[in-house]
Amino acid sequence: MAENDGPPVEHQPVVAGGGAPLAPPGSLTAKITRGQAGIFLAVAAVSLALGAGLYGAFAPSVMTIGIEVRGSAQHWPLPVGTDRALWWDFPLILGYGVALWLTTTLAIQVFWSARAKSFARLGRGRRWSP
Repeated sequence: MAENDGPPVEHQPVVAGGGAPLAPPGSLTAKITRGQAGIFLAVAAVSLALGAGLYGAFAPSVMTIGIEVRGSAQHWPLPVGTDRALWWDFPLILGYGVALWLTTTLAIQVFWSARAKSFARLGRGRRWSP
């Protein structure tokens, strides 16, 4: 066992909500349990699936990426259903945005090293500092 590993799992305190805290012993990091981490991941997966499912079910099959990229070179009039497809982008964006926020929040709480936490913060749009 390395010097910084802390006590074995069987000697770590049990926290209500499932298991030992996911933080290094003696750290000032907010503690999160395995159960809470599982909830974060489950809600993130549901959010992503819900956004993608709504988009897949209700958005018409229009190649919106081609419309978005071409800009002023776009042929007019736009294909039928373009406005509806773009409106259904919002639930998709919201779904993966919430999933990204939840997973980066979880990563910031679970990762122990400063470098790993920096990568998690980078996912939140914050400056990376190694």
